[in-house]
Amino acid sequence: MQRYLGILFLGVFSSILSAQAPTGEIAGTVYDASGGVVPNASIKVKNAATAFERALLSNQSGQYSVPSLAAGAYEMHVESPGFRGYSVKAVVSTRGITTVDPHL
Repeated sequence: MQRYLGILFLGVFSSILSAQAPTGEIAGTVYDASGGVVPNASIKVKNAATAFERALLSNQSGQYSVPSLAAGAYEMHVESPGFRGYSVKAVVSTRGITTVDPHL
């Protein structure tokens, strides 16, 4: 019984800590000039203050999500073969989702 309570306490405590993490997210959908989605677009998100960078690809529906970003200013660059690149600055707030829908 004590073991069960210990595991339960650990699970609840971990959930509380992760809910208080000072992070946010950038998410959106990558589009082409005609409004069609762009799958497998290369996305780079760089923290302007620390130069920490994350790289990912949009999914088959053109959607992407960059979770667990420290709050602050970011530079974002999106590109895909055959399209012109897209660059933008975005601000991430704690527990917020910043939506950026690039149009290549």
